[in-house]
Amino acid sequence: MRKDTLCDSDYKFMTIVWEYAPINSGQLVKLCNEKLGWKKSTTYTAIKKLCEKGYIQNENAIVSVLIPRCEYMVLASLGVLKSGAAYQPLDPSYPTERLEFMMQDASAKLLIADKDLLER
Repeated sequence: MRKDTLCDSDYKFMTIVWEYAPINSGQLVKLCNEKLGWKKSTTYTAIKKLCEKGYIQNENAIVSVLIPRCEYMVLASLGVLKSGAAYQPLDPSYPTERLEFMMQDASAKLLIADKDLLER
């Protein structure tokens, strides 16, 4: 049987997660800053480390991606899938109303978008 232990900082972090779960990463960053004095990068490093150990996981998250077909689309899809979230590609040629409906219908937690496409 595998036995893991948490260091003090990981334990304090997990206490916040357990107290406020379910919580999204943006809210968790704010709480860790308030309660632990952590920067955003420190919180995301802790999330990654504890995900790899199996203490926390990204469940039922959908990330919408609105970028033109280019080399960044591959990077975005790999990053989303590596995080454990589902990838929802959005076609920039669709009308704005259609794109909004698709994101709402999927309950997307995050939108990765090209700045120029957001300003249309």
